[in-house]
Amino acid sequence: MNRYWKLISIVLITVFVIGFFYIQSSTAMSNNPEFIIKKVSGSDDEGKKLSVFGEYITQGRHQDTVRIDEQETIYTNELSYIESLNGVYNTPEIKLLQRNYRNFMRGKELNPTLFYEDEAYLAYANIEGDYYELDHRPSNFTFELEVLDKESKEVTSINETLPKQKEYSFAYVVDVQKLDDKLKVLVQIESAINQSYETVEEIHIYTFDLKSQTLIGDDIVVSSGSSQQNENSTISNRLSIFNDLETIQPQHYLLIEKVKVKEVQEGDESSTEEIDQTFTLYNYETNEHKELFNEKQQMDFENIYLYGSTIYFINITANGLEILPYQIENRKFSTKQTIDINIPERLDESGSSTIKLKNNRMYVVSPYKDLKTEAVILVADLKTWKTVYEGAIEATNSSKSEEDYTLRINSLNIE
Repeated sequence: MNRYWKLISIVLITVFVIGFFYIQSSTAMSNNPEFIIKKVSGSDDEGKKLSVFGEYITQGRHQDTVRIDEQETIYTNELSYIESLNGVYNTPEIKLLQRNYRNFMRGKELNPTLFYEDEAYLAYANIEGDYYELDHRPSNFTFELEVLDKESKEVTSINETLPKQKEYSFAYVVDVQKLDDKLKVLVQIESAINQSYETVEEIHIYTFDLKSQTLIGDDIVVSSGSSQQNENSTISNRLSIFNDLETIQPQHYLLIEKVKVKEVQEGDESSTEEIDQTFTLYNYETNEHKELFNEKQQMDFENIYLYGSTIYFINITANGLEILPYQIENRKFSTKQTIDINIPERLDESGSSTIKLKNNRMYVVSPYKDLKTEAVILVADLKTWKTVYEGAIEATNSSKSEEDYTLRINSLNIE
């Protein structure tokens, strides 16, 4: 009899805990304001393609992740367990892959940087392994690669150990490209120097032959090199990749920036200054990499984006966007362009607008919104430089948003 009472008690406790969870979630949900993306001018179709993601934060420090589009707002605490597993916040490309290639996608990390797709093939590349702790080096770093032939349904799998892995403290995949019977995997690596705390950053291209299912190439495109230390200063290099790493479509080029930074220590005060800047362009098809820009006019721009065969240098000013395009094929800067847009700023907040290039469009979204600060969205055509859509993120139930809040906008999805 005691056994049955224990079973009944467990069931009652489980029901109570689940009920309490849903009551708490419902209460939190009812206090959250609803937002939508509202069209101000332009094409209705452009607005339907957009959704933004961010963090909703109140003065009481309540915080939740949120997704907003033209129809609704979805908070994380509104999701069921199954919905959270299905990845409501995945990119449209990943959702489409899950729907069309369910078996292939099973068990894979749903990160768009790990996928490549064209009309005939779908590829996935990742590195699995045990990372170091304290002075221990990483071990068991292994490439896990799969390529699906969409017509035959055949899957080519490769499991290859990462070369020289004992020298590395960190390694992760940031892009995948397929060219003929080769799979090229872009990997960002940190390696330790002489067992010290200093690390060197390297950008590697690993090339795999899909016929023999073997690794046939390991090329270092750019390395930060070791730092140079003087009596009161240190000079080091930082690497940045300017490709759209969220796209799973084929890309022809890889753009990497190396910035030389001087850090000066004077007593308790320190200062940092960027003293040089170089750009390396890698061609996936020819394996060539070369430095770009003898001119220094790109130094005046804070945002850099590679789209197709054009590099866009962009500044956000009080008057709008300043854009300087660079044509890779003829190695020339085009005429500087301007787009009118007023992006409200908050003096007590730091943050940058989200900018994306897709569908021959430039998409710009404000970094935050609150009761006093508006959040705007702009879409411009990259050929004509004309604005095709303007929108705003608005609260639809203002009675629930009387408490001061900040909506931090950190990403944008485009169908």
